[in-house]
Amino acid sequence: MKKVLNMHEAIVDKYMSDPRYVTKTTWSEFGIKGFGSLVTEDCGDKIRASLVNCRGSIVFKKYFFKTQCVAKVV
Repeated sequence: MKKVLNMHEAIVDKYMSDPRYVTKTTWSEFGIKGFGSLVTEDCGDKIRASLVNCRGSIVFKKYFFKTQCVAKVV
């Protein structure tokens, strides 16, 4: 189980370090080839990244501070 969670966290961390996924919109969804999609939502001073599988179930959520995401991208 821990390996699966580590894999999900690695996927979310990889995509959140890409400038395309750190957006200024309140909500966005991006397809991940072979998995499902990454949904990002604006939650005040944080961005919530949710990993959704092909069946539409949220399998992993992680919160990022906006300032840290922007600093990683720049």
